[in-house]
Amino acid sequence: MIELAQVTKSHGLRLVLDGFDLTIRSGERVVLSGPSGCGKTTVLRLIAGLLAPDQGTVSLNGQLASRDGRILIPPERRAIGYVFQDLALWPHLTVLENVEFPLKARGVDQKARSSQVSEMLSLVQLQSFAQAYPSSLSGGEQQRVAIARALVARPSFVLMDEPLSNLDEDLRTSLGNCILDLHKRLAFALVYVTHNRDEILQFDGRTIWLGKSKPKANAEL
Repeated sequence: MIELAQVTKSHGLRLVLDGFDLTIRSGERVVLSGPSGCGKTTVLRLIAGLLAPDQGTVSLNGQLASRDGRILIPPERRAIGYVFQDLALWPHLTVLENVEFPLKARGVDQKARSSQVSEMLSLVQLQSFAQAYPSSLSGGEQQRVAIARALVARPSFVLMDEPLSNLDEDLRTSLGNCILDLHKRLAFALVYVTHNRDEILQFDGRTIWLGKSKPKANAEL
């Protein structure tokens, strides 16, 4: 379970979150939406441990992860997968090496890495692209690499920051269905950021609206 309690966060002089509360249960699917600059990505980065709240707490499965400007559990120890808006694929690594990277960082042995990477590439239908480099892939294929990398270590929580925003409508729908299928198969808690109404309807989870007024965790779009 993810819990943000009375979280306040500013970027410079701009107050982004003010007394923000949010609880996400294991296996749940939550969509964060709202206008640009309302704090959607900030919430993801607080959960991931890339930011610390100025005030308030972030807890993961009952364990305090961040509090009042301090990160107590670093990102690499949070069992969280993250798909960044710009994907952040390493151009000098192959598809296989990009997907394998989180496992190597965790010290998983080579035999187990090979098995897990092979399984994940199969789930996202990229088996034949294992030795390709990101620059040779289409936008949709690059998205699948980023998704596979986020999921390969079987995290309890997966954060996705507008992962389909640069795709055309048909491809966005297709990859959205792929994400939903993976969510069902692997049973992770998904926090998905988008401002696209079609994606909100497609993901059909609990939708939380962040706007200019004080964010409320149970506000429905």
